[in-house]
Amino acid sequence: MLKRSSLALMILVTLVGLVAQPLANAKTHKKQNKQRLPQFDDYRVRGVPKKQAQIIAIPKALFNESATDFRQRLRQAAKGHANFAGRYAIVGWSCGMICISLAIVDVSMGKIYDTPFAAITDGPGCPDGFYDGGRKLLHYRFDSKLLVLRGVPAYFSNNTDIHDAACSTRYYVWRKRRLVRLREILPRQSRI
Repeated sequence: MLKRSSLALMILVTLVGLVAQPLANAKTHKKQNKQRLPQFDDYRVRGVPKKQAQIIAIPKALFNESATDFRQRLRQAAKGHANFAGRYAIVGWSCGMICISLAIVDVSMGKIYDTPFAAITDGPGCPDGFYDGGRKLLHYRFDSKLLVLRGVPAYFSNNTDIHDAACSTRYYVWRKRRLVRLREILPRQSRI
């Protein structure tokens, strides 16, 4: 009888171990994934050469320039100059001191896509040492669908008012012709 209970106990311990180990591994894996930051290579565009990209800069809208004329300037600046996600161009214009507004243009079709933010700036709230090697607000590559913003994004509220969000590093992926935010990291944790 003692042998049967010992055998039963050994089987029970083994079964508990078999169930508990995968659960522990899943929690560890989940924690590691949560800490891992999105990387450009995670969102590679197939068949596109790996290279850094530079923003296409245009002058900001003129006082008497119509929205149609401004959008035409965006298309013209992007024409033949893909710099993001294989076939798109990120075109930017100044919105003040160390502040930039963006549009994403499909280079082949000329279609213009707005971003989910009005602008990105180095604005108030970013601590000393937040920016590595200068105040570069945007990070992206020609061969990747990942866009990384560092600084203070400004958002429209009620379609007219602009308000600033917290200083952070925000990771976006280009999905279905729009930027989708993957993750936001506040300055204490922030790194690219």
